[in-house]
Amino acid sequence: MWNTGANVYSKTYRNFGEYDYLAANIYTGPWWINRDGIAKVPFNYTTTYYGSDRLSYLMSVDPSYEHFFSPLFSLRGAYTYKDERYFNESRAADLDSISHIIELAPSFYFQNRRHILTARLGYDHHTAKSHTFSYYAPYAALSYFTRFPLRTELYLAYQWTQRDYAKAQPFPYAGQMRHDKRNYYTASLSQPFFKYFYAAYAFAYTDNQSSLDLYTWDKTTHTISVGCKF
Repeated sequence: MWNTGANVYSKTYRNFGEYDYLAANIYTGPWWINRDGIAKVPFNYTTTYYGSDRLSYLMSVDPSYEHFFSPLFSLRGAYTYKDERYFNESRAADLDSISHIIELAPSFYFQNRRHILTARLGYDHHTAKSHTFSYYAPYAALSYFTRFPLRTELYLAYQWTQRDYAKAQPFPYAGQMRHDKRNYYTASLSQPFFKYFYAAYAFAYTDNQSSLDLYTWDKTTHTISVGCKF
């Protein structure tokens, strides 16, 4: 099989002084499927705009293999290589980065896959041109998926991540090391209608606690989407 798709994400502001953000992604790659497993090798290209200027582009490859030991249990191993480059070299060249991410994810299936429980353990080694922005980040996540009789789908997830930065931070924290602990909470509800269409609502909350007060923040996002599958 060969799988190809595209996504567009746009954030638009009405207030003067706030800059719009746009990201466009295309991915393609082969899938190999047999009775016991699925292997995928997708290639991704993403370009982003900030205001009216091109901000960056990102290329990645994400090979993975999931083996089904029984109808009730599978184990997925994945590796991701990301290379992101910024266009404004005078201001953002220090952010150019390469990431290596490894992940192991066991899944448990109940009642003919109506209920799926997945755990994820991973490690992200992010190396930026300036080591001020480089970090090591182990993470752990747990997610739950279910489908109701009317084909309504519910997804719940929690992820914990710890980022240990490789170099002391600049002013006003010159000489101090930065350590962040980040918690992600996600919930989404999706309903298909007619034959190919669906509508969904998603809630996401991120809480970032840092050893340096300037980098402590939280963010809440509500998303309503309508799409089609064919």
